Amino acid sequence: MDMELALTADLGNSRLKLCVWSLDRKVVVERATFDVELGVGSRAVEFARKYRSFLAIGMSSVASAARESEVAEALRGIGGRFELAPDAGLTIDVREPARVGRDRLYAARGALAAESTCDTGFVIVDAGTALTVDALVGSTFLGGAIAPGPTLLARALAEHTARLPLVEPSVGTPALGKDTEAAVRAGVVVGFRGAAREL
Repeated sequence: MDMELALTADLGNSRLKLCVWSLDRKVVVERATFDVELGVGSRAVEFARKYRSFLAIGMSSVASAARESEVAEALRGIGGRFELAPDAGLTIDVREPARVGRDRLYAARGALAAESTCDTGFVIVDAGTALTVDALVGSTFLGGAIAPGPTLLARALAEHTARLPLVEPSVGTPALGKDTEAAVRAGVVVGFRGAAREL
């Protein structure tokens, strides 16, 4: 008997993350990650074609409108019911609910699904191109904060100062930098941890 499959696509600023799900077993069958660049839609289709069909395809995007359109059109061509930005099933208690990134809502929904017995609420932290820290009480999304991620911080310093180098953030960086590169790395890595903790 064939499994019923669904495909989810998380199109971020830097990467497209795909997951093939077994709806019967409620598990991920396979994952793939691609850098977001021209042609990423065709790479997604190539990955998905290994599977005969999908019952549903859901896509979330915080990427540019052009990149979102490219990937959405490619995934629509695979077949199966396609939905862009499916409802997260949360009450959204912010000034402009339609402008909240679906990635933030899905992360909050994932926390709720994973720990449904929690009766005090959640702080959801997601670190990628951007750092998001959000609050959820019951099934109500209360909002949060968005800050640059370490790579974005490093790039901003290099591009908007005359003499600071571009550094590659790395895990385990100490707070005390002994030269300029190490000091910048400390600022973007340790400072990022501090921002996450404070938020």
